[in-house]
Amino acid sequence: FEREARVLRSLDHPGVPAFVDAFEDDDPAGGHRFYIVSEHIEGPTLQAEIDRGRRWAPDEARALLKDLLETLDYLHSLSPRVIHRDIKPGNVVLRPDGQPVLVDFG
Repeated sequence: FEREARVLRSLDHPGVPAFVDAFEDDDPAGGHRFYIVSEHIEGPTLQAEIDRGRRWAPDEARALLKDLLETLDYLHSLSPRVIHRDIKPGNVVLRPDGQPVLVDFG
């Protein structure tokens, strides 16, 4: 948990939610829990847009993929590399300006 929080705290890229805080809570009823808080990204997921029937023109799809690949390139260029492990349309949120953000690093 501490290592994950430290890594997420160090990330600085528009395609990744900003880290806010990390903390532990010892709840007698629920046990010891760990929390990581990140920026809330306003917008629909890529999956929600697909489910609504949205289709992208070829140039829009290329731009979207280019932005996502730049985010992955950033994550993989870090030392140690940050590997997402669950890249799917439901884990990509589209900001109002269309910028994709990769979420759910847990």
